[in-house]
Amino acid sequence: EVTILYSDSWTLHLQHCDTVFIDGVTIRNNYFRTNSDGIDPNSCRNVHISNCHIVAGDDCIVLKATEDAPCENIVVTNCTLETIATALKLGTESVGDFRDIRFSNCVIRNSPVGIGFFMKDGGTMERVSFDNITIETANPEEIAYARNSVFPIFMDIEKRHADSPVGAIRDVTFSNLDIQTVGSSVIQGMPEGRIENLTLRDVTVRVNGEMDFSERKKKVGGKRTLSNQRDTAYVRKPAYFAIANVDGLNADNLNVFVGDEVHAAFARAALYCDNVSDGILRGVRLRPADNETPVVHLENARHIMVEEYPDPANTVTYLKVTGEGGDVSVLSPRGTK
Repeated sequence: EVTILYSDSWTLHLQHCDTVFIDGVTIRNNYFRTNSDGIDPNSCRNVHISNCHIVAGDDCIVLKATEDAPCENIVVTNCTLETIATALKLGTESVGDFRDIRFSNCVIRNSPVGIGFFMKDGGTMERVSFDNITIETANPEEIAYARNSVFPIFMDIEKRHADSPVGAIRDVTFSNLDIQTVGSSVIQGMPEGRIENLTLRDVTVRVNGEMDFSERKKKVGGKRTLSNQRDTAYVRKPAYFAIANVDGLNADNLNVFVGDEVHAAFARAALYCDNVSDGILRGVRLRPADNETPVVHLENARHIMVEEYPDPANTVTYLKVTGEGGDVSVLSPRGTK
């Protein structure tokens, strides 16, 4: 066992390494020390990180590709993580590709961003999975830095500079996630760089406090010289999952539980989708729900099948469809047209 205390910069930086095992390492850095990352595999292959406990003033475990060389065949399991930044992260440096990456059996607490994809430099992130992850986001009332930056899951494609190429994210699976948060998850591709084949399966969210989304901006990270309307468009949507510019969305058994007082103050959908195509939404639930706020809001959606769960009292607006698009079908209740 190895314990490392109070690093002033990236604690363990692996660069161009092949076949690495990090097991049973404890890292305790200053929670408020910028750039004190935990473990940073950078363009590495065959890396195994397990049974680690990390407290960091920046990202806990973050995969990078600072040059055109892939970060691939990475396994992270059985870790406990706490940070003022992002606990499990890909990017922002994404010149090379990221592929064949597995995160499992991790506990994240007191962190503004639980899981983050920051695609800025034109690479491809593909075949990435997260399974059996517990996320407790930071309380923005206690951490000023997190006041407008609480995202259990944040996934974003953007161009870092005007001449940066557009990157790609595809074949990503989130399964068996338990989330406690006051914020929302935001997953957004670009109109010219859409996310492909995204799965959310067996995800439970418990909203444990009030948060006003009206002044939020998206989590940026990195030295970006561009800005656009996606900085605010989706992070301010009245929904606990906001998903945009995705082809191939599978949401299966997505449950959002909200306290009555929070729902009364900020009535929000469980799931909002904009410019999403070829999707199957099965078992999306919101509790409590009412006749004014939809459980699912689809905007500019195409080729989406929704399996609606029944409301015996007929007091819940389950689905709202707006904008352009078409071919949205509903099976209700539970497979009966």
